[in-house]
Amino acid sequence: MGSCEDEYVRLARYCAERESELARYKRLSYEYLQEIRRLTLLLSATLSHLKTLMMVTNYRSEAMESEVRRLEEELRVYMETYVLESREAGGGSEGASASGS
Repeated sequence: MGSCEDEYVRLARYCAERESELARYKRLSYEYLQEIRRLTLLLSATLSHLKTLMMVTNYRSEAMESEVRRLEEELRVYMETYVLESREAGGGSEGASASGS
């Protein structure tokens, strides 16, 4: 009978360790999502300032405008994926208002 109890204790310990790992990974996932959201909003603000600077200085370059369009598309995808989606899921109140593009 002792070997069944030992096996039960071993399995219970194993399950507790896996649950602890799962909690750690969930926490890391949340932290990474928050960092991606923060960087996305930073990219949004930076792109907005770049466009304003280009307008104020009347700077025109086909390469620069092409790069701005590419960044705007990338930003749109990030906003939809990481900021708006997590906001709709109750992930926070900041977000789309900072898009500025």
